[in-house]
Amino acid sequence: MKRPHKLLVIVLAALMLLHLSGCLNPVSLDKYGYVMTVGVDEGKDKKYEIVLVLQRESSGESVTDEGGAIILSDEGDTIFEAVNTLYQRLSYELNFSRTHLFVFGKGIAKSGGMEEFFSISLDKLRIRQSAMVMVCDCGVKDFLGGRGSNNEANLTKVQENLLTDEKTVGQIVITNLAKLFEACDGGRFDVAMTYGYINDKILTDAKQKDNAVSGDNPIADAKGKVGGMQSYMKGAALFDGWKMVDTLSAHDTQILNIASGRFKSGSISLKADTGEQYALLAQLDDYSVSIDMDDGVNATISLTISITIEQDLTKELGSQWEKKGKKMVTDYFTDELMRIAKRCQKYKSDALGLGRAVSRKFKTVREWEDFDWKQVYPDADIEFEVDVILSDYYIAITRQ
Repeated sequence: MKRPHKLLVIVLAALMLLHLSGCLNPVSLDKYGYVMTVGVDEGKDKKYEIVLVLQRESSGESVTDEGGAIILSDEGDTIFEAVNTLYQRLSYELNFSRTHLFVFGKGIAKSGGMEEFFSISLDKLRIRQSAMVMVCDCGVKDFLGGRGSNNEANLTKVQENLLTDEKTVGQIVITNLAKLFEACDGGRFDVAMTYGYINDKILTDAKQKDNAVSGDNPIADAKGKVGGMQSYMKGAALFDGWKMVDTLSAHDTQILNIASGRFKSGSISLKADTGEQYALLAQLDDYSVSIDMDDGVNATISLTISITIEQDLTKELGSQWEKKGKKMVTDYFTDELMRIAKRCQKYKSDALGLGRAVSRKFKTVREWEDFDWKQVYPDADIEFEVDVILSDYYIAITRQ
């Protein structure tokens, strides 16, 4: 009586595997073009130029993480119009379930066009809220095209590279869709975004170098600028709500990340008043914000930074740490933090996120909204209490 039962189980298992084999058939993947990146720029004939970076997967192509990207573009007054136009030119369906990055041109960012663009329902395209958002200083199509190295489009690793850079260098700011919507809808803070550039003088392969040097229009400084990608990301764009209002250098972005508590670690250049240049490997160990509203808004940001001296040609910073080194480095960080805080206030960008701490002082949402933080913020009193610790002097002196 047990044999028929076992036979039935085997038959059912075989049927289940047969069903799954249809899902795993690589030919079915050829029906989709997976959109990894969406670029948005000002259009010539219509409101937007939409640039899509696709990762193609099929049985007839050998596609890798580095070389499997396809760049498409078209214009439309909405993303749906542009996508529908692209559909007519493609033999496969566009799928946005893997989209991990939005890149906006600075014209769109400065005009506040992000707000209108994101008024669409992302759910209809199955775009995840974890997708990152950044701004580029050049044309979006040029920027995305400049991610090519040796004629391979290195676009599928952008998200991974950004996350790594934020943790180990601190010269960019990661912002995703969820954070952008929270900032613009809630009004408790403003975002800063990674800023991108392009250097078209970088030659991406040896063939281009030969053509540039021996051709009709040689690039004079081609030597030493061969290989790598023309597009790169450093610094940040500051926002007031939906509008980009300022940009920060890579160094200033590191200071912003320290001031807002986002900084993990990174090498920071310090130039003393006497002209000496130092390189410090810094790590943010402790961070807290306290708010006093007895007489206006008074914010005190307390933080502890541990450093290792990477370069000190004077060989005095570490050896005289308690005598003068600690005070010099502490004063330097305090002054830099205050400079960036005042710059953010000047442009009404609460990229430090102080509104989050201030909002906790109110019992109801109505009270918080009536307080009108965005109008109060530029006049808030901000102070920094900085403690700098020399964490490993032995490494510092052995590297000299």
